[in-house]
Amino acid sequence: MKRNDFEDDGRTIADMSGIERPSLFSFRKPQKREEVIEKSQKPWENDGLNKKQGRQYIFATILAGLAVAGVFIVCGAIAIALMTLFWKH
Repeated sequence: MKRNDFEDDGRTIADMSGIERPSLFSFRKPQKREEVIEKSQKPWENDGLNKKQGRQYIFATILAGLAVAGVFIVCGAIAIALMTLFWKH
């Protein structure tokens, strides 16, 4: 005998009322919701960065990406050098 102790307490985990089924044959623009989200719920708009700080963040992320790419290039070059050095004909 299987026992089910689940009891619904009425809380909403994720509001799915605005979700529509996607169309396979045409593009539908998403309908605008009438709800107004407070600014405190949008941390990406309330970060307090000025233009100089924004440029510094962009430069730092580009530099980090180039550093990662550089590591991959150096490791690839070492692997190619070792393969050609120890290649037996």
